[in-house]
Amino acid sequence: MALNLSICLVTFEYPPQIGGEAAYTAGLAAALSDLGNEITIITTITENEPDVSNNGNLKIIRLPTSGFLPKMFDFGIRAKKVIEKSGKKFDIIHYTSDYNDIMIPREKNIPVIATIHHPYSEEKLIYRANTKTIEYIKYALNRKIDYLEYNSRNLCEKADGLIAVSTYTANCVMKKYGILPDKISIIPNAIDVTKFNPDIEGKEIRKKLGITSEKIILFVGRLDFQKGAGYLISAFSEVIRDFPDVKLIIVGDGPLKDHIKKIIDEHCLSKSVFLLGRATDEDLPRIYAACDLFVLPSLMEGFGIVYLEAMACGKACIGANIGGVEDVIADGHTGFLVPPADPASICKAIETLLSDEKTLKRFGMEGRRRVMENFTWEKVAIQTLEVYRKALT
Repeated sequence: MALNLSICLVTFEYPPQIGGEAAYTAGLAAALSDLGNEITIITTITENEPDVSNNGNLKIIRLPTSGFLPKMFDFGIRAKKVIEKSGKKFDIIHYTSDYNDIMIPREKNIPVIATIHHPYSEEKLIYRANTKTIEYIKYALNRKIDYLEYNSRNLCEKADGLIAVSTYTANCVMKKYGILPDKISIIPNAIDVTKFNPDIEGKEIRKKLGITSEKIILFVGRLDFQKGAGYLISAFSEVIRDFPDVKLIIVGDGPLKDHIKKIIDEHCLSKSVFLLGRATDEDLPRIYAACDLFVLPSLMEGFGIVYLEAMACGKACIGANIGGVEDVIADGHTGFLVPPADPASICKAIETLLSDEKTLKRFGMEGRRRVMENFTWEKVAIQTLEVYRKALT
C-alpha cells in the first residue's frame, strides 16, 4: 500500500537508547520509509547524537528535557510545540511509545494514532496481588506506575485511533478505559529478521563461557517479579537432577538481581547458571544462537518481543499461557505454553524438549517460519498504513 504520507512519529525513546518502544519506532519508521512515506521522528536528545539528522525519507528531531518538570511531561509539551511551529503539514501524528504525555497540537486538525504496548493497569494488579505492601510501594515509586498508567489512559482517550500489539492488550484497554472496539486495531510487534536469524554463530559465546556441547537454556528479560526468573531457577534446580550438564544463561538486569543471586546460591547452582547482565545489541543475536531453548515464564506480557527474537533465530520457546504471549508462541508447534508461576510445569516442559531433539529442532524451524509469515516489519507497516488510511477518511 503506497499512500505517500508525511508521518510524524513521537517517542520518548529512540536508538541508540535501548528499549521496546525504541526498537518498535525504529523498525516501523524504516519500513514505512521503504514503502515511500516521509517520516519525521520526534524524540529525546541523546549524548553524541545531533539535534536534527536526515537519512533519506527519515528525519530525526531530538529534544532536550527539563530538569524541573517530569521528563515525560516536559517532552510531550516540547514535542507539541515543535509540531505546532513546524511549517510542514503532517498527514498523521503517531505516538509510538505509550507512556509519554500526549499533547494534541492546536489548530492542526491532524489525526492522532497511538500504539499501546503494555497494559499498566494489569501490571499493577499483579504486583498488588503477589507482593507485600511495603514491596508494592517501593515498586510503585521506582516504576512510577501510576504516572505511566495515567499517561497511557490519556493516550487511549485522546487519540483518534489506537493500535494494540496483542489481543490481550486490546482487551485490557477496552475493559479498563471503556474504549470501543472500532477505535482499536490489533497489529503485532515485529523484529529485524536479518539481524535475528538461524544462521548466526553462537560458538564465540559458548567459548567465552567455557561451554562446549552442553545444552543451554536462555532467559532474556528484566530481573523483576513480573518476568518470573525465580520460577525458572526453581524449575532449573529440578531439571539439573535429570540433565546434570545443562546450563542456564540469564541475560538482563533489574531490582531483583541480588535476590536472583541468592536463589542461585541456595540451590547450589553457581556452576550451572551464568548471569550475564545486560547484553549489547551486537551480542544478543549471538547469545540466542548459542542456546538450545528459550524460556521466559512471565506473569504478564503485553506482547513479548524476546520470544520473536528467539523464534527468528530458530529456537523453541517456553512461556506462560498469559497475556500477549499467547499471540506469539503457537503451543505445541513453536514451543510450549505453561501455567504461570508453576515451576513444576516449567520443569516438565523443559525436560520434554531436552529429551526430544527432533521436536526441539522442529519447534525452532516452525518458529522461524511463523515469524517470517506474521511478524516482519514490512507486514506490520502495511497494516499500520491501513490504520492511517481509516483515520484520514
